[in-house]
Amino acid sequence: MKNDTLTAIDGLLAGHATDAANHTGCTAILCPEGFTPGIAVPGFAPGCRETELMRPESLVDRVHGLVLAGGSAFGLAAADGVVRFLREQGTGFVMPHGIVPIVGGAVIYDLDMNGRAGLLPDAAMGYAAAEAASTAPVAQGSVGAGAGARCGRLFFARGEKATQKCGLGSAVERYDGILVAALTVVNALGNIHDPRTGAFLAGGAERTARRFRKRKCATVLPGGIRRLPIRC
Repeated sequence: MKNDTLTAIDGLLAGHATDAANHTGCTAILCPEGFTPGIAVPGFAPGCRETELMRPESLVDRVHGLVLAGGSAFGLAAADGVVRFLREQGTGFVMPHGIVPIVGGAVIYDLDMNGRAGLLPDAAMGYAAAEAASTAPVAQGSVGAGAGARCGRLFFARGEKATQKCGLGSAVERYDGILVAALTVVNALGNIHDPRTGAFLAGGAERTARRFRKRKCATVLPGGIRRLPIRC
């Protein structure tokens, strides 16, 4: 079977741990041989771990794993399980007093999707995702870190049905023997449009899948509900 996902790249493994009942989970990407990282952290509310180590001026020149997780800031704990798994495999940055796996991570906000408050990605879930990691094509959709992802979150004040499910996806492009792959979790504040045609694909939609009629919108921001200077 042709692999058109991230794991088509030699040396990369990926695995998920999904809590479908609580609409959350995590995804572990492993590279036992290590890979050279790079980093850019956009956005006004990032949730990250070990990203400073990925800057070119850092001493560490290889990363052994990445974790994407739900659970907001709590979900960063999933990386602890991946670190433990890699250490047990003898994978990591060799120091005089032991091996230290370097595992970066990032999270999405999906607390509003939890079926039961407090059941969040943790070290045990991260370990399970790492244990499940393989070179098989990456499972996509509402799995792993994408289990609680949604798009059109700007409209969440109107209720969950005013948004649509998103998830995790991966793809690879091949050109003249060169492979470029990506894996992403879409948990968008706004809507999703086709970049070529501008056509609406998903997001802040009514149950009929029509876009909202033009009206002023409000959303919950730090400090309370504010009226936004846009029309949607």
